[in-house]
Order: sequence, then C-alpha cells, then structure tokens
Amino acid sequence: MHYWNIHTGEAIQEQVEPEGFVGVGWKPIGNVAGLSRDEIRARMDREYVDVTPRGRAQWTSMLYRFANDMAVGDVVVTSLKAPKQVLTGHVSSSYHHAPGESEYPNTRSVRWDKKISRYELSAELRASMATSLVLTSLDGYVEEIDRFITGEHLADDENDDDETDTDDEETDADRADTIEAEAFERIFDRLYADFDEYEFEELVADLLKALGFTTQGRAAPGPDGGVDIVATTDALRLDPARIKVQVKHRRTAASAPEVQQLAGTLHGQERGLFVSLGGFTQQAYGVMASVSLMDGEELVRLLLEHYERLNTRAQARLPLRRVYLPT
Repeated sequence: MHYWNIHTGEAIQEQVEPEGFVGVGWKPIGNVAGLSRDEIRARMDREYVDVTPRGRAQWTSMLYRFANDMAVGDVVVTSLKAPKQVLTGHVSSSYHHAPGESEYPNTRSVRWDKKISRYELSAELRASMATSLVLTSLDGYVEEIDRFITGEHLADDENDDDETDTDDEETDADRADTIEAEAFERIFDRLYADFDEYEFEELVADLLKALGFTTQGRAAPGPDGGVDIVATTDALRLDPARIKVQVKHRRTAASAPEVQQLAGTLHGQERGLFVSLGGFTQQAYGVMASVSLMDGEELVRLLLEHYERLNTRAQARLPLRRVYLPT
C-alpha cells in the first residue's frame, strides 16, 4: 500500500468530498488507460509544445503513476483551501477517464475517512504537501498519516524524508515554490512554539498597528470576555466604528459558538475580527457577516507583506530575513 498527495484543483475543491473522488488534469491528453509512459509522453509533446521538455516529462510521470501505480486500497491525502482542512481516504476504484466539460477528467473514486485542520499536521508533512506538483508520494509519512486517520495524530512528530520517483523531481521554479511553502510553514510553527497566548495577542496588535490602526489590549493575561484587542483608525478612540478582536493561539480550529461569542459583544457600528492560528470549522465561516475571520495562513501572509512596517519589538520577537531565489 502506498500513500499519495494529490494537489486538488480549485475548480473541484468543493466536489471531491461529497462526490468521493480525486481528479487530475491534462484534459487534451485524453484517456490514458493501457498506455505506456512513452505513449503518454508522445501525447504530452504533441499537446503541450510550449512547456519545457522537463515539465512534460514530469507531467507524463505523474499522469502515468496516477493511472497505473496508484492502486485500490492506497491512501490519498489532499488539502482543501477553505477552510484549510486536509482530507484523507482510501482509493476505491481503478483509473477512470470521464470525458466532458471537466478540466480534471482523470479520476479515481475515494472513500474519505477523516478531515482535520491542516495545522494539526507536522511542519514537515505540511511543507511536503505544499509542493506545486500534482501528484507526489507521502510514503515517508506513513506513521503520522496513520495516526491522524485513527485519531491519534500528534502535530510535532519527526518524520522521515519523502522518497519520490526520480522522474518527479521538482524544477527550479517548483523548488522555489516548495522553499517558499516550507518557510511559510516554519514561520507558522514559530508562532505556535515560541509565543504564548499573551505574546501572540501582542504580535497581532503590532500587526494591526503596522496596518494603520491604533490598538488597545487588555492590561494583563486573564479572562477577556471575548475581546482581546480593540482597534480603531481614530487615535483618540472616539470613532464608534471600532474593531473588536478575539485571538486564539492554538492548532485546533475555532468553532461557530466562539465566533458567535465575539459577535455578541458588538454594538452599533462595531465590527469583529477573529484571529485563529488553527483556522476555523466550516460552520464558523457562516456565522455572522459582522465578524471577519483570519486564519494562520492569512496572518502569516500579512506579517510577511508588512514585516518592514512592524515595530522593533515585533521584529525582534519574530526575526525574519527576506531571500530572493532565481526561478
């Protein structure tokens, strides 16, 4: 039995779970059942003349492995961008080609077993899954994946390196994406491991200041009544259009009732902002229009985008260095 990571296209993100399948693209190639690698490569060369030979070789290998190496009973893992969750299941059918309107006509049926917040996975596994390659092996992470399938997952376990087919090695551009994704994940893990709840609140307040807000937080750690930070664009804090911020420093997803608690503190023109390092449950996203949700990924993206504008305290607490790579 093998373990596979499938990079699910955005067009089918909402379909894969309820319809029980995974799909990959390369629609112009057609049905590849029974075709050899060389035959698939010949079609790639004919249909994708603008892609580099290295890229066409990668695509050939991934499509061939999806159709031939993947087997019934294998474990499949895929990420859902919203609400930042990970699905895992077992392949339940042979390769199937479904011609039609879909840009992902090459499919396999999957019996989905578990869905958890992606932040509960180890940084190494998340970085491996963040690759831009459509299909990669996760055989180096068998123990961790089995644990979260059975409900015994631990987020900080060490794992062996992923071993993939040499034909699936990343190009320089792919490698840059992978390095960026790994750095992103390491920053996220620093936020979890090196900050306590109160320090994390301070960092969020510092980010809001970098974005042009004036903030006021609770004076000391302790019960907050659902509000950790009050932000306004008015330095005198006289503007009634304030933003009340709730901050959760944990890996597990924030729930709908927690978002509702923050919404219950809002009055008049006030708005809410819920910052959850561990993301949100699906139900939390539909709770209240007056409360905006910011998960760990969005937080890190804003920290990177506005890092130079953070105050010296925040930069010293989270030291980062910008690096440029050729692609």
